Amino acid sequence: MRYRPMPSPKTIFNPAIHAAFGTVTASYTKIGSPLTIPIESINIVNNFNQDVILSTDGITDMLYLPNGSFSISLNSGAFRDKDVCAIPANTQFYIKAASTLPTSGSLSIIALGLSS
Repeated sequence: MRYRPMPSPKTIFNPAIHAAFGTVTASYTKIGSPLTIPIESINIVNNFNQDVILSTDGITDMLYLPNGSFSISLNSGAFRDKDVCAIPANTQFYIKAASTLPTSGSLSIIALGLSS
């Protein structure tokens, strides 16, 4: 039997998710569409002039994002089990103001996954 190497996975981008300041309220609001692929790495940048909170269930406060170009990068490779991504496909993000509503800026989520 001839050895056939497995195809190498390729890094692919999920469509970028953006939220403008006018979309942020005191309660959770959906931003963007659900993730289209399982995510290995994610970068979230808060350019709002106020702090915001991110959630994936629209109920639980999960990630506090300070204002002023705050950026956070999460890479599942450091803490995931073999073949298990940290953020599954179809995850929806929600955002709300931490206290005061933003009057300028935006939030961006850039996510990378692996093709199978």
